[in-house]
Amino acid sequence: MANISSGDNKVRNTGNRATVVGGRGRSKRVFLGFFDIQYLEPLSVEGARELFQRISVEQDRPELAQYLNTPEGRYQIRALNYLAGGNHRMYVLLAEFLSKNSLQDLVLAFEDLTHDMTAYFQELMKSLPDQQRQLTQCLCDVEGALTVKKIAAKTFIDDRSCSKQLGNLKAKGYVRSEKRGKKSYYDMSEPLMRLCLDVKNQRGKPLKMFARFLRAWFPLSAIKSAIDIAPASRVGEYCREAVQSSGAFRAAIARKLEIEIDQSLEMQSYQKAQFLADELHLADAKLAVDIETELAVRQGCCNEVSKKHDEVNPDVRGFSKTKSQCI
Repeated sequence: MANISSGDNKVRNTGNRATVVGGRGRSKRVFLGFFDIQYLEPLSVEGARELFQRISVEQDRPELAQYLNTPEGRYQIRALNYLAGGNHRMYVLLAEFLSKNSLQDLVLAFEDLTHDMTAYFQELMKSLPDQQRQLTQCLCDVEGALTVKKIAAKTFIDDRSCSKQLGNLKAKGYVRSEKRGKKSYYDMSEPLMRLCLDVKNQRGKPLKMFARFLRAWFPLSAIKSAIDIAPASRVGEYCREAVQSSGAFRAAIARKLEIEIDQSLEMQSYQKAQFLADELHLADAKLAVDIETELAVRQGCCNEVSKKHDEVNPDVRGFSKTKSQCI
């Protein structure tokens, strides 16, 4: 293997485990220092879109390449990014579902994926110091991001130690933080880890986070139809959980899109803002029309957007301050 690898730069040994071989730090090991380990950076939304474009070319799937450029395709990549947290393996395994509407196949494939990766994430948890493991488990058990104070209260760790250990976890790539005003909110950097650890806690019940993902990925009518077709199946269980779940997943995607749109408007990049607003229609149609109206005001063209608003809100004739400017 060493001769082949050293003689041909096209040969690569890849893995997704925390350790490549046991005892790699021992000087008597044959391959000590031989491997050049490069850790993959988590994929951004744009990075995921580029990966899918390459997959469509590699697999000769022109329909996927075309779908990726539609608002629905871009939205689904964003939804998958929010779920996967940049995990390359998950993108590759679920690429085939981007241009398909098979709810059953997606549920079964995702369950296989989480079961395959559960041992890996449990191994990572065991490698953490006690307080870091406790903080990680806390963030896995809750929905959404929390402040240091709330995390400290839930884990019974003093605020100072909690803040320090969260900083260490962030440096290791386990958690991410977001500044909101004067406070920092912490969340898992890889939501898939939360899902895999939740497999044990749920004891065979549908994973709640994946159910929320289904609610954001598929139209509610399609989810209800799947329940009618096979109410007693595993897919039916997930669909019932999805119907009962909150719209937090979709709302989080809408919030991120709104931030990106605001940034585009500040830079007067109106074409990009409209591009993002097309995606926002799938997460929050009313908010999308509000933004499109503001965009139209800035560009001095409002008639078409006002019609869209009346279609989305047939019972609402006034459209806040912004729409009144159009009229």
